[in-house]
Amino acid sequence: MNKNTKVTWTKKGKGATLNGRGTTATLMADLIMENNNVTVKAEAEDFPPAEITFNLKKPTRLTGKKGEEYSNQSNIGFGITGYIIITVHPTSVSFSNCGIIEKDGGTVLDPKEPPPFKLNDHDPGNKGDPPNLRNELDDHVTLVMLFNTIAKLNGTCKWTWLSNYEATQIKKRIEQIQQTFTVTRTNDPEFPKQKNCSGTITKFKVPFSVKAIEQILSIFI
Repeated sequence: MNKNTKVTWTKKGKGATLNGRGTTATLMADLIMENNNVTVKAEAEDFPPAEITFNLKKPTRLTGKKGEEYSNQSNIGFGITGYIIITVHPTSVSFSNCGIIEKDGGTVLDPKEPPPFKLNDHDPGNKGDPPNLRNELDDHVTLVMLFNTIAKLNGTCKWTWLSNYEATQIKKRIEQIQQTFTVTRTNDPEFPKQKNCSGTITKFKVPFSVKAIEQILSIFI
């Protein structure tokens, strides 16, 4: 064929848009949440018809792997920030044109070990950016604890943020992920004026941890 060859493009099946121009055609999967098969057929004079079938896949699940981790302690508290690389599955197709957004699904307190302090609201801060060509997204988790905030904690407390991940254009949930926080504050058996503290965040089964020492100051008047 040459660029002047007249080609008729047709498709069978739902779930994609076909744009044929001359001897070239582009098939773009619609942003749907169902698997489909679409067959594209090309016909031209003096050439036998040709066709090819595409398997369209929906995003089915998310996984995460650990990235960089930063922790710190000061005289007023401690904190940790961890980075997670999220992969959208299946990886046999690209979702680089499909935005993925994280939305707040609520907070669940551990009934046996609830926190004795007020929790901040869960703000995912995700704008619904699409993954890269490897179906990867960047995510991060943060925990900041002030010693004054956890002054009433003697032992361990836990809570969980629920994160609903959606395909932005469809507004349909792909998967719900739990982001679990654990904070401890215990007496040091060797140093009475010292508290041993720690914090752990787990998301996509990826843990990030920090340890800190709280000094109990004595004031004499």
